[in-house]
Amino acid sequence: MDIEEACRVYENDWTSISIGDQADRGFWKRFKQEHPRIDVLIDDGGHQPEQQLATLEEMLPICGRRRFISARTYMGNATASTLTCMA
Repeated sequence: MDIEEACRVYENDWTSISIGDQADRGFWKRFKQEHPRIDVLIDDGGHQPEQQLATLEEMLPICGRRRFISARTYMGNATASTLTCMA
């Protein structure tokens, strides 16, 4: 998933790319209709809290046994990075 149409260049037989805004819950609704189950989610997308929260709230319920969330949030001059793996 990416917001840039140009990323479709990376699609192949094993990889599909959906174009959309990570903070758009309507996008996630359509995405979930097309992909009702996700085994692994790697989120290395937007850096804004509203983007990360939308992804977490929308995708966590349909993920498989493993969920990977990588997030970086900018707070003034500081950067907070997290990597969470829940099994």
